[in-house]
Amino acid sequence: RDRAWFDALNGVLVGERAGEDVIYLTDDGGATRNEIWWNVHSAQFNHVSFAPGQNRNGVICADEESVADEQAFFYTHDGGLNWTEAYDTFPPSTSDYEKIFMVDGSTAWSVGDNGLIAKSEDGGESWYVQPSWTTSIELMDVHFNPLNGHGFISGNDQTARHSTDGGVTWNDMAPVLGVPGDDINAIYLSSGANKLYIGADNAQILYWDNSPTGDTPMSLPFVLDQNYPNPFNPSTTISFTLDRSGFVSLNVYDVAGRAVATVLNKSMEAGTYEVGFNASGLSSGVYFYKLKTADQEMTKKMILLR
Repeated sequence: RDRAWFDALNGVLVGERAGEDVIYLTDDGGATRNEIWWNVHSAQFNHVSFAPGQNRNGVICADEESVADEQAFFYTHDGGLNWTEAYDTFPPSTSDYEKIFMVDGSTAWSVGDNGLIAKSEDGGESWYVQPSWTTSIELMDVHFNPLNGHGFISGNDQTARHSTDGGVTWNDMAPVLGVPGDDINAIYLSSGANKLYIGADNAQILYWDNSPTGDTPMSLPFVLDQNYPNPFNPSTTISFTLDRSGFVSLNVYDVAGRAVATVLNKSMEAGTYEVGFNASGLSSGVYFYKLKTADQEMTKKMILLR
């Protein structure tokens, strides 16, 4: 279900195995996994988060507390070697906590079904329900800026909310999606770039250029990426991003400028895409692929090497 990496080799993986909760540690990038927990909670773990810049304090959120002795949260203070059930006062429920985010070594937030919002201020050891504007929407992601305490939550039905008072109140950011009512599955603040990104259904990726105010959401730019692998034989993948909906063509040309293949020729929604291209009928050499819309185009070179 989820993983947290401390570096390229070391990390924690959590989720479900045979219908039960499981935690693994890895020190070789996931090639091998050391099981340290299985079938203790009797429900799957959904998400794990560690405090930024350190690998000691971490938290996990889990599926519903359907009976009184089940817990929704677990914490570690030793890098994931040992995990302890957190304290909370939540009544038994069939609602799941879906995402969890550790702001620093002490503060953590979690969101879930039916508008659930919870907060810990002691490294995940105890949790308390926080004010929510809804009791019906599934909240799917949460992110806080540790520099100023501003928070962001995304969820079903085009939900994107922003708090400037530490999570006491949440204001609608009113994102404009290609299909009104689509779910916003992820939300992330890139502090260095001063951009807030959201990822929604149908491959939609949007950002606000002046975070954290949320003014004027913008699409990602029109981009045609370099194909990979390159050189290739005979298949390769072409990635691109459309900043708006419309008719799109993606054609391949030889060095003389003759069209030798049509990869795409249809209407598409704004978003990021990957398409495969098979050049089994072409000879070795240099080719060019061009992405074109009504008012934009971009061309890249690729090499077929047999």
